[in-house]
Amino acid sequence: ADWKAGHKKLCIQDVSMDKSDDITYSAGILFKEFELVTEDEITSEVDCNNSKSEEECLQEFEKLMMLTKNETTEDRFTSDDLEQSATKETEDDKQFLKFKRRIDSEPSQVLRYNRGCEPLWVSAFHKPKSEEIPNCACGAPRIFEFQVMPQLLNFLSVDRLEASLDWATLCVH
Repeated sequence: ADWKAGHKKLCIQDVSMDKSDDITYSAGILFKEFELVTEDEITSEVDCNNSKSEEECLQEFEKLMMLTKNETTEDRFTSDDLEQSATKETEDDKQFLKFKRRIDSEPSQVLRYNRGCEPLWVSAFHKPKSEEIPNCACGAPRIFEFQVMPQLLNFLSVDRLEASLDWATLCVH
């Protein structure tokens, strides 16, 4: 709760948090307080097996290539254009499926701590390269530590804000 909007009064009176929902927030963006519970992630070999999705993507790609086989030269896209587009979509789909499988066991997960490892990316595109991440003030390369997941947006109810927030993942190095 916002101190300026009546939180001080609540603290003095020791009022339950249920009644604090009645307070109007005066700050520009002020979020409710939530508890973060930390637990170790349980992984399994089944989560890492994505051969079925790759097979489905390959079949879809082959169908697309068969459809474009009989195109004339006047058609808008060449088969190379379509092949390149399908390949890009497949890479992105594979990355998203990997992300989805990984978070399926804990769909309300809002924070992933994995120091020194690779972040769990939502998309295969627009991943920063290590040379794009600026060095620390001391000159040493920064090391990935944790990421804020997109599920946090649901808890923050940002769709009610005039200028809504949105992200796929926020990485802290």
